[in-house]
Amino acid sequence: MQIDKQFYSPKSAGTDLLRLVLCAMIFTHGFERLWSASPVLGQYLSTLGFPMGSLLAQLISSFEVVGSLLLASRLFVVPIGSLFIGLYLASILLFHRYIGFWVIGPSDNGWELSLMLCGALFAVVCEGLAGRLPAKYARLGMDAMRLILCICIFIHGAHRLLTGHSNVLGGIMTEKGFPFGLQIIIGVNLFETIGTVLIALRLMVFPISLVLICFYSVGIVWFHWPSGFFIVSPGELKWAPEGWGWEYSLLLITCLVATSWDNRAAPFAWPKLTKLRHRSSMPTIAKEVSGT
Repeated sequence: MQIDKQFYSPKSAGTDLLRLVLCAMIFTHGFERLWSASPVLGQYLSTLGFPMGSLLAQLISSFEVVGSLLLASRLFVVPIGSLFIGLYLASILLFHRYIGFWVIGPSDNGWELSLMLCGALFAVVCEGLAGRLPAKYARLGMDAMRLILCICIFIHGAHRLLTGHSNVLGGIMTEKGFPFGLQIIIGVNLFETIGTVLIALRLMVFPISLVLICFYSVGIVWFHWPSGFFIVSPGELKWAPEGWGWEYSLLLITCLVATSWDNRAAPFAWPKLTKLRHRSSMPTIAKEVSGT
């Protein structure tokens, strides 16, 4: 039972799920690079002027493998999580920012996936600091992740609506046999745009997250699964030629589940409004107790 508690506890179920999925994703990338002995990352680091680029790439991949196992076991959560954040921020600055924001769509292998990884890792690090952070910062990690999640999803929905990219996805839906493919995609994009604003405000978090989870689960089954796990070619620095893998959808789903769990106490209201209602009920309770 002690081993189970090392990986999971009901109190932190949301961040525990987030941590385990993150570790599985990071481990898979590092292990695949080591297993395939891909030279691409090392060559790219050498072109940037890093000495011994191949060795550095091997060290990065090894750290992803070992560090993710330790992080999954709740060992050295703060230092390892912080190093992972630094690693993925460096990847944004050194590589992804030159490509653009989108990991799929207008640009391929942009920095949104790395940003989402950093946001999720920050939530895990803050959970590892529980008890050491001041009370007013207790929600800092999950709040930051929630806002990053909402920004990423909002940008996708709004972009498709404003640029007409919904027509492309609608055509794909029609080819897959869905009736009213375009109308479905426009509805999904509207829901992504409006729903993420409400989640950012902590309004109706659970029902909106549940619908979005259904959207992305259908996306995995109908579109991404045949392309495999990787959204970026394993061991490569480019978009996977086989198509769009399902790892990013998995990360979005996991972040939505963790966000729903974190906001389960007041899924339909602002915390401030809840406090106001609580305060307004205080005099009534006091009167009932005093008998007046």
